[in-house]
Amino acid sequence: MTSRPLPGVSIEGDASKPTLVLLHSIATSSEIWKPLTPLYTSAFHVVCIDIPGHGDAPRLKVAADMKHYADYVHEVLETLQLRPQAMLGISLGGMIAQAFAATSESLQAVVLANCSNFTPEPVKRLWDQRLASAEHMGMEGQVEATLERWFTPGFSSRSPLCMRWISRLIRNTSIDGYADAIRAIQALDHRQSLKSLELPVLAVAGLHDLAVPVSVVQTMVAGLPRGQSLTLADSAHLSCVETPIAFAENTAEFLLDVLR
Repeated sequence: MTSRPLPGVSIEGDASKPTLVLLHSIATSSEIWKPLTPLYTSAFHVVCIDIPGHGDAPRLKVAADMKHYADYVHEVLETLQLRPQAMLGISLGGMIAQAFAATSESLQAVVLANCSNFTPEPVKRLWDQRLASAEHMGMEGQVEATLERWFTPGFSSRSPLCMRWISRLIRNTSIDGYADAIRAIQALDHRQSLKSLELPVLAVAGLHDLAVPVSVVQTMVAGLPRGQSLTLADSAHLSCVETPIAFAENTAEFLLDVLR
């Protein structure tokens, strides 16, 4: 049974099990976790949170950066009186998870999927172009190029219903929420803070990810004291959607090994 105690928050599973927080990517919502929650709830008490400016969550009232997004997640969990043992974030959600983990007293393990810990200048300029396009054409104009970045061509061609679903999530993202997230991504630099993160971390890459290539994920892992990596051979950027079973099984195995 799903409970929705706050706007943009859903909770599923047995509260006696370890609490796992799931954080989604830019231009989607916590809805992307729906196909996976029946798997995760077999082992975890699952909390899905909309990132500010996405889904049903309000925009941040302060300047958007990863720390303030992480503070929002912390406030939600405090309101719910939950102290999560594990956190999994994909793309933007993984960047927020990095900031959250840096100050969390309850986390015992983290999964960072399809994300980096630093945004270089060329990538910042790409985000400038995407934001300018969104402001000029609306989020509808972002759909085609975003799907091309997020999924392999073969998956896109044989999964029309999935493409309609993700297209809807992109369209429904507000321009302001999208812009806030872009500015936070452009300011991302967790290279130093992650060097002192003593938690076990699994970094997931997609072999065909053009947005965050495997080499970028491996560079991030090299700076983690207790980091390890996993590459999903059949996936691009939104790996939790393209290869949900492999994604859920591998991430759950890692988390359960740590939490036992």
